[in-house]
Amino acid sequence: LDCIWSDSLQTYFVLDALLWKDYRLVDCPTEFRFFWLRSKLEEIGAHNQCSTNPCRFVAPPVYECTGAHLQRAYATPADYARDGLLFYHREALYESGPSPLVLLWSDANCSARFYDYGSRQMAAAVQLQPEKADRWRTGEVDAAHSLAE
Repeated sequence: LDCIWSDSLQTYFVLDALLWKDYRLVDCPTEFRFFWLRSKLEEIGAHNQCSTNPCRFVAPPVYECTGAHLQRAYATPADYARDGLLFYHREALYESGPSPLVLLWSDANCSARFYDYGSRQMAAAVQLQPEKADRWRTGEVDAAHSLAE
């Protein structure tokens, strides 16, 4: 399973499934993997916390990418700290690492960790954690456009 752990909720948010028992899902399209994952998590009651299952396993909501659904995903409050919106190509097979078929969108409205490129907030974050400077390509700030413009 490809998951994100929420310590405060004692919950694994299951983003994707690679293998279920002996069934390989990496060669299946995204749409099927998501359907399979939701069905199996529901079937075994993985969302229920109990003595034999101290952590919950929950699949976050999935929407078809339409204007209305995008607005809903973007604006609807969540009972967890949202860190952006994930977009998957519905026919994509699973790939480890970065893929042009998966996009994590984050901005100031849907992520607490979003920094407007070149802003004072970003400069302060880099000052606290200098190792981020290369990854965030801070040397290219002059070529960037601020969202505030």
